[in-house]
Amino acid sequence: MKKFDRFLIRQYLGPLVLTFFIAIFVLLLQFLWKYMDDLVGKGLGFVIVAKFIMYACWTFVPMALPLAVLLSSLMLFGNLGERYELVALKSSGIPLRRAMLPIAIVNVLVCCLAFYFSNNMVPEAYLKYRVLYYEIRTKKPTVNIIPGEYYTQIEGYTIRISGKKDGGNTLENVQIYDHTERKGNTRVTMARTGKMHVTDDEKYLIFDLYDGNTYGENLDERSRQRRENPRDYSPVNPFTRVSFKQQQIVLDISSFQMQQIDKSFYEKHEKSMPASALLMQMDTAKQYESKRIQELVANYNGRNYYLTSYFSNDSLNEVLFVGDSSSLPPISKSLLSSSEAAAQTMISDVSYFGTNVTYLKSRYASYAVEWHRKYAFSFACIVLFLLGAPLGAIIRKGGLGMPMVVAILLFIFYYIISVIGEKSALEGSISSFWGVWISPIIFLPFGVFLTLQATVDADFLQEFGS
Repeated sequence: MKKFDRFLIRQYLGPLVLTFFIAIFVLLLQFLWKYMDDLVGKGLGFVIVAKFIMYACWTFVPMALPLAVLLSSLMLFGNLGERYELVALKSSGIPLRRAMLPIAIVNVLVCCLAFYFSNNMVPEAYLKYRVLYYEIRTKKPTVNIIPGEYYTQIEGYTIRISGKKDGGNTLENVQIYDHTERKGNTRVTMARTGKMHVTDDEKYLIFDLYDGNTYGENLDERSRQRRENPRDYSPVNPFTRVSFKQQQIVLDISSFQMQQIDKSFYEKHEKSMPASALLMQMDTAKQYESKRIQELVANYNGRNYYLTSYFSNDSLNEVLFVGDSSSLPPISKSLLSSSEAAAQTMISDVSYFGTNVTYLKSRYASYAVEWHRKYAFSFACIVLFLLGAPLGAIIRKGGLGMPMVVAILLFIFYYIISVIGEKSALEGSISSFWGVWISPIIFLPFGVFLTLQATVDADFLQEFGS
């Protein structure tokens, strides 16, 4: 490797790493904006949030690498053109294609790295991300009792306080309504002051109450009086009041913790599988689809045989043309009823098997789209390099200004076409191959054309850039 090649690679790797992390950061901001409501207010620890963000960032790598390649290629060759280094290379006998060669080799390695991440790292990260996201969603918000409002998040209890002081450690005028017996407001505890804290295992909420009373109705006593004197019973509500100087109430808040889930629940998701597993699932879906169609044909042939037998009767044929079944003998009426039932059964079979086959087709499309996507997003690194390098030489602007604008616009068009194609493939409008590869197929000719012009006809670039 010559010094010139090492120089270009060093100049390229810096922007590549920088733009890669910029792309990850932008995608992460969009991700956090979408899932912010599920993260805020639940008292999640730093480790849980960090793991959730890390798993999400791993899934962004296949998308961030092509954008980083496009932007860094634009920046590199834009800087070379802006500093007239491309002109110096041409005057010294080094064509642009020779300058692109080491960067092209690096991007082939980046393409292989992108496929490795997409096939090995992303499925595992996506599986852990989905499991952790479910656990976070099942976790209730942390206990946050606001003065003057009734707090009902703890099942079986309603809590109200009038104020907080001493930095929120002391509660004033505490009211705790106990509904655990599901018989209405039969028990309430009121205290002048109190303190609240959660146990170390976060399973229980403890109230230490001072100077208060506990009020309640003895419904069991009222039921006993009704049983003993059913005739002379008059409604009496036994009422109790217990005063206390200090009392402790323990509330169960174990439901506020994250609920564990078996990760096998998400293992069959297409994004949680490598390419080899996706091929197996595609083959399985095809086999089930063929089996269902064969079963439908077999059921149809059987029903059709009976219908043919029924309608071979001359009287039934007469009904078909005349439309009057009143003159039919009893046995012909029975045949007509049986044929109608057989026809209805055939319609039900077609509906059932049709729904099943449609579902299997959708699953096959999902697996096929994901399988093609692993290769298409990796190949996008090469396609976007063929666009970015000659465009950088045309624009002749370095830095993060004009190159970033051009790169983002190109990538937006590329991504929009990809999304439209994948949606169409999932809906069955087009094949999975065309749905995923439509963007590389559209952009590759433009990249090849610009690259050929940059390597063969430098005058064209100079006139176009000026």
